[in-house]
Amino acid sequence: SVAVAAGSHVDVSVSLESDLAAAELGPKLREALGAVLAIDERRIAVLSASRRASLSVSLRVLAKTSADASALKAQAAGSAEGLQAALSSLGVAATVAGVQATTKEEAREPDAGGGAD
Repeated sequence: SVAVAAGSHVDVSVSLESDLAAAELGPKLREALGAVLAIDERRIAVLSASRRASLSVSLRVLAKTSADASALKAQAAGSAEGLQAALSSLGVAATVAGVQATTKEEAREPDAGGGAD
């Protein structure tokens, strides 16, 4: 069995400029993010891909622990250049405009204050 802390994950939102369909970009970004974070891409899920004001893809990275989540969040937040390079190497015509990463701890109670550190 794999030890995964309940609910530790990092949500990554990538905004892009591309003529490709949002649905096409999701799987490619998943592959690129796996490469950049040096993790198995099976730990990454595409939550949504949409084109509103801009093209945006949301992904969720499963973390093993909350410490792992923090490390992955920091890596993902600074991954714009790496993602750009990874997408280019995959032959994807897209420009990464920005990356946001947030850590989510799914607490049992809605307002479990503090104590996690």
